[in-house]
Amino acid sequence: MGLCAFFFFQAEDGIRDAQESRGLGDCIRDRGTAADIIKIAMIKVWKALKDEGLKSRLILQVHDELLIETAQDEEARVRKILTENMKSAADLAVTLEIDLHTGSNWYEAK
Repeated sequence: MGLCAFFFFQAEDGIRDAQESRGLGDCIRDRGTAADIIKIAMIKVWKALKDEGLKSRLILQVHDELLIETAQDEEARVRKILTENMKSAADLAVTLEIDLHTGSNWYEAK
């Protein structure tokens, strides 16, 4: 997974055109970075749930959300698995923050 970010704010058209022609192709790689991070997190979470033999299971991924069907007696362990694996899905200069919510259905959890 390659990270790339180019920002062009110069007013001079000649400089801007040269920078855009040189950098535009490289920036295309950045468009899938968030999707790559959630895929990595999803795989890590699924593997951890499986390796620990938990009844809880990964149900759905929508954009940057993972929906986990969790046995009530496993909630604390699943929270820890989600926190550890989602925060470590990518090695970035900033910390990935996550929100965890629970409910008897997806609507209540939001």
